[in-house]
Amino acid sequence: MFTVNKLIGKGKFSLVFDIERQDSESNARFAFKRTYLYMPDAIQCALRECRVFKRLKDTNVDSEFFPKLYDSFLMHGSPVLVMHLLSDKTLFDLVYGGNNLSEDLARFYTAEIVCALEKLHEIKIVHLDVKPNNILLRESGHIVLGDFDRSHDLTSEIRACFGGTYQYMAPEVFKKVQMSTKADVWSLGLVVCTLVRGISRPGHEKESTLLQMAFDGGYTIERFEELSGPLQGFLKSCLQVDFNSRPEIKELKYCDFFKDINWDDVGACRLLPPILPTDISGPNSNRSSCSDPQVLSLAYTEHMPRRDCGAIKYEINKEGLKCVALEKVNWERFDKAGYSGEKVKELFCEYGMLERKLKWNKANRSEK
Repeated sequence: MFTVNKLIGKGKFSLVFDIERQDSESNARFAFKRTYLYMPDAIQCALRECRVFKRLKDTNVDSEFFPKLYDSFLMHGSPVLVMHLLSDKTLFDLVYGGNNLSEDLARFYTAEIVCALEKLHEIKIVHLDVKPNNILLRESGHIVLGDFDRSHDLTSEIRACFGGTYQYMAPEVFKKVQMSTKADVWSLGLVVCTLVRGISRPGHEKESTLLQMAFDGGYTIERFEELSGPLQGFLKSCLQVDFNSRPEIKELKYCDFFKDINWDDVGACRLLPPILPTDISGPNSNRSSCSDPQVLSLAYTEHMPRRDCGAIKYEINKEGLKCVALEKVNWERFDKAGYSGEKVKELFCEYGMLERKLKWNKANRSEK
């Protein structure tokens, strides 16, 4: 029997829930990620994430900086990943509302991200969507690099998607001219800018400006001259518009910004995190819908909710009651893209993902 405790994350095609397995021995809790296949792009996103987890397993990469995958299967024909439950806080929550970090605090998180990306790059995986929202925090305060649904395996013959988030995207990725691990180095540079000075590119409310900056490799860093020389040098290295002049992630370890860092301690998570998730207030602390029973039911129902700027949409049904608006699958669109129902099952079957039914406790559950 499984109980859904709360909604803890949202992706473009996915929702992540805190679920609890109730049995006679223990009440184990997990992160339950459902990817809803309501359009063809969602299939590729889910497959990319499956490939990364398979590569991590096949190459024996065991790192505290990556999510731990316990199980994977299909539910209503769409993929589910069951992972280790982290806190519901990210680096975005840490700097939400203009709470810029000191250089010392930023150095701690940056060093852990460098170690995570180095592990990924060693097996020829480009993350492609390094941003504060995708850098999760464990209850201990250490980081976890998550969300591999934009990632590209450089050893694969599958065409790269050149996706990601425009606010952190490298110019060569935006222009679709080069795919390499150095794209993540660029994104890391803009993540560090966000930590110490706020977001360096506008949001989608200024889309034309955002797209032009992504094309040009543009960004703005407030009061750049007030940053220390080592941090300025680090950012300049990461944000070389010409990717050929940009260092690889492992080369960043030798920057003056990290001169007092013991990398063995960083990689082993032996450094004491300066902030715990319980000390952080941010948008994830006040998510009004996270314990709404209608939202929780989306963990086991077939269809994906409609979204408006990320927020789950509601509508009034025929009985005059407020309910979650659902996005029905357009199978004709899938057929045109070459994805029949059987083809989709076949693709996920390659990763050992078969249809499964779980027993759910559907009683209302208040947030813990």
